[in-house]
Amino acid sequence: MSYYPIEAEPLWSRYSTHAVAHTIDSYSRHAYPYPYPVAISVNGPVGGMWWVHTNSNWNAVCHAGVVGATLAAVTDRAIRAEVVASAEANLPYFVSGFTDDGYCTEGIGYWSYGFGHHVLLGEAVSAATGGRLQLVQGEKLERVAAGGRRRRAGGP
Repeated sequence: MSYYPIEAEPLWSRYSTHAVAHTIDSYSRHAYPYPYPVAISVNGPVGGMWWVHTNSNWNAVCHAGVVGATLAAVTDRAIRAEVVASAEANLPYFVSGFTDDGYCTEGIGYWSYGFGHHVLLGEAVSAATGGRLQLVQGEKLERVAAGGRRRRAGGP
């Protein structure tokens, strides 16, 4: 998967497919066969980032990585805002993967991993927006946060 700022043009369009194909080929020859049938580009005509709409930990973990990297490395405010807005729009899919009482259907390990990344993402966005945008709020997320404590203590 690749994500790039507009400043990468026109080189991106000219060389990205070759660079990705070369990388897949090189890693496959030196490590292990590349397990995925295609490489996906965010800027491609089809899209294809399946994790964006999943209700599993992948959603929060990948959003945390993409948003975190964008906030750290991209200076263009419009791009930063677009990436954060996309996360804000798609994180409800992650939250929908929890039951109404806050239970993580993936188990306590993934509760810790996925919800932990969701909280880290929320803190990064809150810091970047001066507290104007809060991604970790609401009654269900309060139950999700409490759910881990209850489950670790052997509660219902």
